[in-house]
Amino acid sequence: MNIHNPSNDKMITNLRRGMEILNTRIDAITREELGQFAFTYIQSNTQHQLVSINPEAVVRAQYDPSFAHALQHSSLALTDGFGILLAAKLLKLPPPVRLIGVECVQYLCSLAATHGWNVYLLGGRGDTAERAALRLRQQFPGLHIRGEEGIPKKIQNPKSKIQDDGEIIKRINQYQAQILFVALGQPKQELWIAAHLSLLPSVKIAMGVGGAFDFFAGNVIRAPGFMRVRGLEWLWRLMLQPWRILRIINATARFIFLIAIYNRK
Repeated sequence: MNIHNPSNDKMITNLRRGMEILNTRIDAITREELGQFAFTYIQSNTQHQLVSINPEAVVRAQYDPSFAHALQHSSLALTDGFGILLAAKLLKLPPPVRLIGVECVQYLCSLAATHGWNVYLLGGRGDTAERAALRLRQQFPGLHIRGEEGIPKKIQNPKSKIQDDGEIIKRINQYQAQILFVALGQPKQELWIAAHLSLLPSVKIAMGVGGAFDFFAGNVIRAPGFMRVRGLEWLWRLMLQPWRILRIINATARFIFLIAIYNRK
């Protein structure tokens, strides 16, 4: 099975409104268009990696060529972070629709439940994936989550040799998963998918989902609605997990600095 090449996909050419922020591609699509892509992908004979773009991802892409390559060669690069919306406004780009990773997982699971697509959850610590699967099955009756497993030590290194991941690959293939959600955090999840997707022939859609399993499992409570609307999820996460402060600084201060420099050119 072939990995998707965006330049050869007529549907993407017709529907996707692409833009770039600091040389990082972003596809400005709506949730409904995401659903159209999902239908096309599941029925295709090609494989598709979806990535979520937030300020932290854009910053990392500036100095991590492997990560930048994975983003650039993904089938869809979705707008996640609120900072991307602000950057688009500052750079006078068309405002993209924000598709938060957690909500994308929920939306794709709702489609999977309706149409009988098989889902596999990989990642999270301890029994997080199992508890997330339980909650998702409760939320979407009929959802076929064929397998769920936490982070094995062998895939802590996203560039690990495939023989180290053989059992994981075998299980995903055994359950004929069509949608694979990988929660290893950036950039591990994107690099792992890019390196291993071709060995998972049944998987048509693979997406790195960061800490989404923690939300579904109840490990972390999502920010209140009024904070999400105002793009203050980062403040909420910082309140709950103060150890994330260095990541927050990287995703805000450095991102704003880079955008300011670019905007002066």
